[in-house]
Amino acid sequence: MHGLRRRFPRSRICDRRVQPSSKRQTSSTSRKLGASHRLIAPSHTFTLPSLDGVKHRFEVSYGVDAALPPARMLIDKGLLVGKHFGMAGSTIEVLRNALTEIVMNASGSDQRDEFDVEIQLTDQFGDRRTSEDCLFFVWNCRKGTEYIPLRPVFDALKQDPDRERLMASLYHWIYRASSKLCWIFGFDEASWTCTERRAWYEESRESGEEDGAPEFADPSTVVRYIRDAKQLRLKEYEIDGAIASIRKPALRDAFQKAHNTYVLSHQIRLPDMTKECQEIVGEAEYYMGEDLPAIGISHWSDDAIAAWLDDVCQEIFNSGVEGRPRVVRCFRPNDSARFSQILTALPKMVHVSLALSEWVRTVREMGNAGHYSDR
Repeated sequence: MHGLRRRFPRSRICDRRVQPSSKRQTSSTSRKLGASHRLIAPSHTFTLPSLDGVKHRFEVSYGVDAALPPARMLIDKGLLVGKHFGMAGSTIEVLRNALTEIVMNASGSDQRDEFDVEIQLTDQFGDRRTSEDCLFFVWNCRKGTEYIPLRPVFDALKQDPDRERLMASLYHWIYRASSKLCWIFGFDEASWTCTERRAWYEESRESGEEDGAPEFADPSTVVRYIRDAKQLRLKEYEIDGAIASIRKPALRDAFQKAHNTYVLSHQIRLPDMTKECQEIVGEAEYYMGEDLPAIGISHWSDDAIAAWLDDVCQEIFNSGVEGRPRVVRCFRPNDSARFSQILTALPKMVHVSLALSEWVRTVREMGNAGHYSDR
């Protein structure tokens, strides 16, 4: 464990966001990946207005035909009306205006995104232009990893008799809600990574490539409310009473919002892809990099989860390739049922993302108020 912290300094985790290393090199455990690529096609890029960090793009590079069926469906739903045609020079721009309004209505004007979310509707995914007549809905978090340390919240509940179960529930709520929108790194991911690294080391040692045993951050040392969150978390009928027992109004409200966000995330139902569309996405993703976590969540920056999060992020940055977005849905332009499901899910996705952003700020402010950086 100490060896890992020497290799990947604690300061990068304490800064709350893992930033790319300036040194590019090939990791010993990196996959064989293609060259770095642009996520967006170079032509016909339509950047929609930024909503305090939430960015949106709509593009159709091979013409306007693919934009017509979605536009017709929006008209049928009453989501594309006369005002969206004003100053629009093409069907693509009209569709862009309608989609922008859907997201703006969901996000509001007083909320701030911490993940640099980018929403796209495009005919190209990755560097490989498909000859198939299909569109891609892409939801991606473009920032570095946001780290959510729960220790300040744990300390604030010192007098609460349900502290451990409340914290287990909070971890579960944030983890499950986040997993709907982005790659997340928590206890399970740290355990899987540790097992993978041990297996890789044993294989290398047997082949004579490694000499000497490295130190591993042991996931079993992680604080109990995270390690055993599935067993400790509150039952559904216990949640209201436990949240009501929190003495500090601001903290009680934050827990209630976390639970509401968790419940809302279950209502995000994106469509399944057809077999053909799955193959198209799978082929494009084959040439992409590893999964960069948008959120890392642990008790504190000196535990095994934080150590393995550092390890994984450093390896991904050193690989020199761009990571894959968490949410991708491929569908035919005239597939109104699947596009309708995406439209229904989109406002909920925006609400959940902004609620998670609020938790990032809440924990950051609690840490600053408690001068945790000085400890």
